[in-house]
Amino acid sequence: MNVRIITGLLIGMILLGGCSRRRVIPDNKLVKILKEIYLDNAYASQYNLKADSLDVYTPILKKYGYRPRDLNYTFNEYSKRKSSRISNIIETTVTELEKELQWFTRRVAVLDTINLIARERFKTVVYTDSLIAARKIADTAKLRIKLPATAGMYHIRYGYLIDSADRNTNLRTTHALLDSSGHQLTSSVNWMQKRQSEHQAYTLELNATSSACRLEVRFGNYGKEMTTPHMRIDSLVITHYLPLEQALDSLRRHLYEYRLIIDGTEYPSPDCGALSLRPPRMDQKRDSIP
Repeated sequence: MNVRIITGLLIGMILLGGCSRRRVIPDNKLVKILKEIYLDNAYASQYNLKADSLDVYTPILKKYGYRPRDLNYTFNEYSKRKSSRISNIIETTVTELEKELQWFTRRVAVLDTINLIARERFKTVVYTDSLIAARKIADTAKLRIKLPATAGMYHIRYGYLIDSADRNTNLRTTHALLDSSGHQLTSSVNWMQKRQSEHQAYTLELNATSSACRLEVRFGNYGKEMTTPHMRIDSLVITHYLPLEQALDSLRRHLYEYRLIIDGTEYPSPDCGALSLRPPRMDQKRDSIP
């Protein structure tokens, strides 16, 4: 946290008003006020909001029962004293902000872990094939895969090898999600590389909305004028992940009979955000997870 930023804010506030006698704000409340002022300024800066400084400070001060002139008076009084009181207040404010930053950082990490657990727990492998070989024109029919699709995310992984004996050019694989009328909602293309005896690996993700009804993968996209193909697809795995909110809800339902612990705090939690990074402590009246 940059001490100079807060110092600059304080100097600006001191210059805003005169020195007429007003109330002095106690140190503990002053630290809380400065924290909120710093965060408000950071937010305004982040989103390029151009608000008058006084308008920014007034609602914060009003929340604690003070007016902008009380803040001006407080710092004018402090500036007259030969002490490090202002410096101490700034340092305390910075320390408090850093503590909150650490807490939020940890909290975000916990929630990210929860999301990952939910995502992985309820994924489904919807298609696998260890080897698809196309050595003659009739084999190219095997290079088109059609699957029913639902909302969520599809992770597609496979390897391929196009031998030098394959004389076709501009080969590509298309991965597409379509709606009930066959209209393409989203797609991704892999322009395939032809290399002598060199296996290529490829992965991608496609996000499906509730409108998606079909997933198609078309390897090679050989055209009408094709010559004899010489392609091999291996280690094909297509995995479906539930939409995050649905996965979190499923996880909560799966664990609803157990008390969930985060950093020693117990969450009966009706929401989807409470899950221990450690194994949940089971109620003694319950059996193991079904």
